[in-house]
Amino acid sequence: MLAALAAGDLPYIDAVSAAAKLAGRGDPRGVAALTERALHDDDLHVRGFAAEMLAGLGDPGDLVRQAFADTLARLAADPELDLSRVTVAAALANLGDPRGAVTLAQLATDPSLRDHLRLQALLKLCDLAPEQAVSALTDVVGDPALRFPAVKALARVPGLDVSELWAALADASAALSPHRIVQVAAEVGGRGDPRGIELLKGVVADPEVYDGYRLDAAKALADLGDRDAVELLAALAATASPDLTRVHAAEAVAALDAERGARLLARLATEHSHAAAAPVRLRRPDGMLLLHAAARRESHPWAAERFIEYAGPDEADLLVDLATDPRYVGVLAASRLLEVGDPRGVALLTGFTGEALHPSLRIRAAAALARAGSPAGRALLQRLAGERAQEAAHRVWAARELADLGDPNVLVQLAEGPEGNGKQRTDAIDRLAELDHPRAAELWAAIVADPALEDYYRRLARGRLTGHYPVGFDEG
Repeated sequence: MLAALAAGDLPYIDAVSAAAKLAGRGDPRGVAALTERALHDDDLHVRGFAAEMLAGLGDPGDLVRQAFADTLARLAADPELDLSRVTVAAALANLGDPRGAVTLAQLATDPSLRDHLRLQALLKLCDLAPEQAVSALTDVVGDPALRFPAVKALARVPGLDVSELWAALADASAALSPHRIVQVAAEVGGRGDPRGIELLKGVVADPEVYDGYRLDAAKALADLGDRDAVELLAALAATASPDLTRVHAAEAVAALDAERGARLLARLATEHSHAAAAPVRLRRPDGMLLLHAAARRESHPWAAERFIEYAGPDEADLLVDLATDPRYVGVLAASRLLEVGDPRGVALLTGFTGEALHPSLRIRAAAALARAGSPAGRALLQRLAGERAQEAAHRVWAARELADLGDPNVLVQLAEGPEGNGKQRTDAIDRLAELDHPRAAELWAAIVADPALEDYYRRLARGRLTGHYPVGFDEG
């Protein structure tokens, strides 16, 4: 089927992806189709895409290596392919062909090209040909747009001392953004240059700088062992905006001074749900009580979710309290009760399975009951998955829960149709593919061949078969 897709009159993404998958299996028809597209297609996007797929094939073997390398060299030299040239040149270098590194160096040092393209070439050159990177990248350092990433790339070249280049960046820090200043200052400070501490303190002290960058600077000071770091972090914990930055600052204080940080976090826990989990992580005896209070106080479920995650048998009564929440948090709390060995979870979960409740609550509760060995939970999942009146998403969800429990049969039925719509069928096959079900490829092929389905779902199925649209990717 892949050969037919690769040669067929399909959208280029499907045809090229099919050819790439065919080539990856060692079929010469795939390589030929990719080469033809990359060299001769009228659409520049198609040529670039095919060139990248061709480059991703790796070493084709001794018999055809030279011809393959010559094809890549032609593509790498084509200015119309833009960023694809970097991928192709890197593949050429990986084959041991010197033309790859030469092309990467040319791309990295060409001021007429886009900065992003030059940077990608520069990074590839450091990885693949460090002996050629030194001279090429030293030229790039003088370019203001690439100065910082160029020095970082040079630092990756084995045996190269870039201390002077970092120092030069520190000298030119007035031209850098606060974010870059923090990065440069941390680097030079770590190399013993006192300007690093000065630059970082300058960022922390500047009220015009975004507080997140000020926090990054204060944390960098702490990493460098500066004695003022704790006070600077404590000040940010009291004043920074948004509130989450205050929480992160208090957590950084706790890493340096556990007692002081714990006090700051306990204070913040009464105001911000994200801070409420910190006392638990710091093993404060009142940590779970603070987190439970935040869970009851906050409309957002974050604190409740964290409480349920951390709760053990000692918090069973508090879990019962949270299980009265009519939202999915209640189901989570009741499920956690079963996990910690409290039988009260069964009755609480059963309360979420009633006909009048939203299907999402019923599915969650039924799945938790089924995992605990309840025949009633499994039966409800089977009924919800089989009810045609249910939304397709809910039917597939219930069937997925059954599949996770070892019974994929209902999921296969939904994938087969024929009454199912395209979304129901493709969602079901996605889950079967994740479970490595042996019929997944066959079911995708059935979607491709079904003229009654919308083109979108047939394209999606072709993409899944060719690998261009992996599970989790939705072209829509």
